[in-house]
Amino acid sequence: MSFRTRLAVLIVPVVVLPAACGTPSPEPTPTPTPAPTPLEVIQNSAARMQEVQSFRADLDMDMDLQIEGEAVPLTMTAQMAWGSDGAIDMTFTMDLPAPIGSQTFQEILSGGDVYLKLGDLGWFRLTGEAAQEFTGLDPETLNLDFFRGLVPSGDVPWDLYAIEDLGREEVDGVQTQRFGIQVDIPRLMRELDPETRERLLQTFGAFGQDPAQIEELMEGADIRRMEVWIDDQGYQRRTLMDIGYGTQGSVRFDILITDLNQDIAVEPPDEYREGLPGMEELLQFFTG
Repeated sequence: MSFRTRLAVLIVPVVVLPAACGTPSPEPTPTPTPAPTPLEVIQNSAARMQEVQSFRADLDMDMDLQIEGEAVPLTMTAQMAWGSDGAIDMTFTMDLPAPIGSQTFQEILSGGDVYLKLGDLGWFRLTGEAAQEFTGLDPETLNLDFFRGLVPSGDVPWDLYAIEDLGREEVDGVQTQRFGIQVDIPRLMRELDPETRERLLQTFGAFGQDPAQIEELMEGADIRRMEVWIDDQGYQRRTLMDIGYGTQGSVRFDILITDLNQDIAVEPPDEYREGLPGMEELLQFFTG
């Protein structure tokens, strides 16, 4: 369930007193509406993005983490379509160390099922518990806030955020305002309400790591760079984050959002095999 933040701008009316002796009253001078502060722009945008019904996103990610004592460098690009009916289509290309190398796979989430395309092996459908086990999430309640912006919505302790206005900049042909953001992530995670915190952890878990592992990493997290580009309607058009996890490595994300609230159709495949392929086929896919 998403929480929506509403900002109210207070307009103070100008009270014009009648002039004495029948002298005509002067025209009232309109009171200018104060420009929103950078924090108010961020707050409004976090709520605005939760109202988006459909969009496309392009993701670039560089990751260098210690997982079970092993350094795992990963470069990934992803193209995503969030359909008007809530179905999601994601295509990932990952560059992993040898012998795996570069791999591309497609994943569609529709109606609580997960459809997975593994190269020449074709499409596979996972349902129920198998779908949840594969993604680490419940596909029926999945909410990829990750793509809606890295600033969470809901009951957020905004006093932890420091926002800097970095000026106007064009993103994919759209004029935006660019903001730099700093926040104490470990403290933020402690002070978020349980539901918002869980949704934020699930968001990162959607990319292959158990939310419990993500929570542990967050305890040592430090933002090196976090920026967001917001258009004049309050929509986030680009989000960038470079975050360090102490001795556990680092992750860098760069997300471009397009086609907001457009008619986007995501259709599951007509032909597929039930369940995941066998180990021999998986080895063939990953090692060629």
